[in-house]
Amino acid sequence: MFKKLGHEVVEAIGKRIDDLASRLSKRDTELSELIKDEKKVRSYLIRSHEPNYRNPEDNSSLYSKEHISSEEKDEITQLCRRVHEIEQEITRLRLIRSHLKPEQELELSLVELVKYGFEIEE
Repeated sequence: MFKKLGHEVVEAIGKRIDDLASRLSKRDTELSELIKDEKKVRSYLIRSHEPNYRNPEDNSSLYSKEHISSEEKDEITQLCRRVHEIEQEITRLRLIRSHLKPEQELELSLVELVKYGFEIEE
């Protein structure tokens, strides 16, 4: 266990949120560009209800050249999933930060230490 004071955790969380916000900003830019492409969004929405991999002997869906490839569909899904994960992590960190008192003593596990954004002290 690692002993930390509330203000130390708040400071580490602040840096972690800043880092996550920077990464989120890059992904939001990608998502905004995607949203502008109506044909790609339409194709993604149509294809997104289909399972990724099917038995070739099934009556597999056929898509025209206008539709995005399965690789593009996977990339968009991954982008959306990552945006959601980052937003969730930022929300959790803000919740924790809002309930810490500056002189509150905490015992953190290694996992918590890393999760809250503590860095190697040299």
